[in-house]
Amino acid sequence: MKKYITFIFFLLICVGTHASTQSDLNDIIARAPSNVNIGVKVQSMENENVIYSLNADRYYIPASTQKTLTAAAALLYLGKSFEFKTTLYHTGKIRADGTLDGNVYFKFSGDPTLTTDDLRGLIAELSKLGVKKINGSVYLDNTLYDAKAYGSGWMWDDQNDCYSAPLNAIIINHNCFDIDLIAGRHVGSNTRIEGDNELMYTPVINQVVTRNFTANDNSCLLDVNVDPNNNYYLTGCVTPGSPAQTLSFAIRYVEPFAKQVITGLFKAAHITVRGYVSFAPVPVAAHETAAHYSLPLANLITIMLKQSDNLIADTLFKTLGAFYFQGQGNWNNGARAVTAILQQYAKVDLSDDAIVDGAGLSRYNLVTPDDFSQLLDSVYHNPNMGGAFIAGLPIAGVDGTLANKVNGRDIILRSNIQAKTGSMTGVLALVGYVYTKQNHILSFVIMINNFPGKVYPYFDLEMRIAEYLIRHE
Repeated sequence: MKKYITFIFFLLICVGTHASTQSDLNDIIARAPSNVNIGVKVQSMENENVIYSLNADRYYIPASTQKTLTAAAALLYLGKSFEFKTTLYHTGKIRADGTLDGNVYFKFSGDPTLTTDDLRGLIAELSKLGVKKINGSVYLDNTLYDAKAYGSGWMWDDQNDCYSAPLNAIIINHNCFDIDLIAGRHVGSNTRIEGDNELMYTPVINQVVTRNFTANDNSCLLDVNVDPNNNYYLTGCVTPGSPAQTLSFAIRYVEPFAKQVITGLFKAAHITVRGYVSFAPVPVAAHETAAHYSLPLANLITIMLKQSDNLIADTLFKTLGAFYFQGQGNWNNGARAVTAILQQYAKVDLSDDAIVDGAGLSRYNLVTPDDFSQLLDSVYHNPNMGGAFIAGLPIAGVDGTLANKVNGRDIILRSNIQAKTGSMTGVLALVGYVYTKQNHILSFVIMINNFPGKVYPYFDLEMRIAEYLIRHE
C-alpha cells in the first residue's frame, strides 16, 4: 500500500511539472506573432516521456536541420569508419624508358574533402613507377553520380555561392575558390584581386570600380556572372581605401575545371600526355595504381554538422542512393535510401514527408517535429552510432554554428545545448539535446516557418525556450 501511495505521489509530481512546463512554454511562444508557424517537441531521453508538444505533427521546411537525417542514415548504413576512396588506374605496360603504353584513369567517389594536393599525390605515384610519358589519354570517371548538379527547390540565385556548389562525383577543393578584392586608394583608381594558384583555372575578370556611393545605390552592388568556361566577371563598386573583402565563389562548371586541373597537375609533374584529358568509365581490365582515402565518416559527420557543410551532406545523400540501390546515385534514390534506412534501422517513418536533398537547401523539403523527435530518441539510444552523431552536433557557446550566443545567456546555455541549427529566409530551426540543471537529458525540436523580416527575434525565441528547459526541467 505504501509503495502504491508513493507511486501515485510521484506521478502527481510529474504531471504537475509537465503541466507547468506546458503553461510556461505556451507563454513564451505566445510572445511571437500569431501568424507565424511554430512547432515544438520536447522529450525526456531517460523515460521517453513527451514533456511538451505544439503543432508537432505539422510539416515544416527544415533548412539545415535536414542534415541530421542524412547524418543518421549515413552512420547507420555506411558505418562510422566508411571512407571515400579516389582511385588512380592505368592500362598497358610501362616501358624501361618511362613510357606508359596505355591510358590513365581517375575514379572519383564524391569525396567532399579531396584537394589538388591529394590529386598531386596520386600522380606522384605514377612518377614513382617511373612514368614520364603517357602514350594514351587521361580519363576522369565521375559516373558514381548522375549529371543533375543541383537539387530540386534550390534557389537559382544561390548558385554562385560556395554553400550551393554544384554536386558532382568530382569534387576538388570543395568546388569553390576564394579571392580578395582590394579597393583603390582614390576615386577612379583601379581595384585589384588576389587569390591562390587555382585562379589559373577560374579566371576572374575584375570590372569593379573604386568610387563613393550610398548603401541604397543598387548599381554598385557586387555581382558576378560566370560563362561555361568558368570565366568569372566581377562587377560593382567599392569605396576608396576600404578594407579588403574576401569573396567566395562556387565552381559553376565542374567538368571543364577538373580537366584543366588534371592537365596542369600532369604538366607540373613533368609527365607528358600524348592524348587528351576527357571523361570515361574505368575499364574492368585497368590496374589500380594508387588510392587516396578521405577521413572516416565519423570525422566527416562532425565537420558537416558543426560547420553545416552542404557539400558533405549532399555527397553522402547521393552516395547512400548509389550504395543502397547498387546503381548510380541521384537525388531521387538518395531520398528513397535515407527514407528506407531510417525506417528500417531507426523506426523513423518519413514516408509521408518530403525528402529532396541531404543538406536542406531545397525549399521542397518538409519534415515534422514528431519525426525529428523520433530520430533524436532513436539515435540517443543506439550505442553503435549515437556517440558519433551527438559528438558532431554544435555545442552552444563552444563551437560550430552555436559558438556565439546572444542576450547574455552564454553562462546558462554554454555547453548545455548540443543541436543542429537551420536557417534560410523565413525559416529557422533547432534540433538536438538539452542538458538541464537537474541533470536530465532532453531532446528538443523547434521549427519556425513563414516569418518575414529579420531572423533575430525568432532565434531569441529558440534560446528562451532552451534556457527555460535548462533551468526548470
